[in-house]
Amino acid sequence: MSHASWWDVLVGYLLARRVIGVESYAPMDEAQLARYRILTRRGVYSVDRGSLAGIREFLCYTTGLLRDGGAPWISPQGEIAPHWRRPVRFQPGLGHLVHHVLGVAVVPVAVTYEFLEEP
Repeated sequence: MSHASWWDVLVGYLLARRVIGVESYAPMDEAQLARYRILTRRGVYSVDRGSLAGIREFLCYTTGLLRDGGAPWISPQGEIAPHWRRPVRFQPGLGHLVHHVLGVAVVPVAVTYEFLEEP
């Protein structure tokens, strides 16, 4: 999912729960989630991108969610970025998830917000 603002994951959460009818989750930088712990009530879990152990834990946890039928909303850029920024640079790891969970469907979702005449 694109990540143009901090509430993108909440949009994904509502889409998954109310439209598709599946449990949804989303990784968030560990330091940020420490500041916004309330988001853990909505399926947000931490990822420590600064360590190999943290990345490994993220991959294992997310693989388990996928195998159990969960819908993790992953912003592959790993940071808030305008939807029009090119090229889109993905963090490594997304391919690992797709490769290791047979039958997983990957659906790219881009969200843009418009506020009257302002993007």
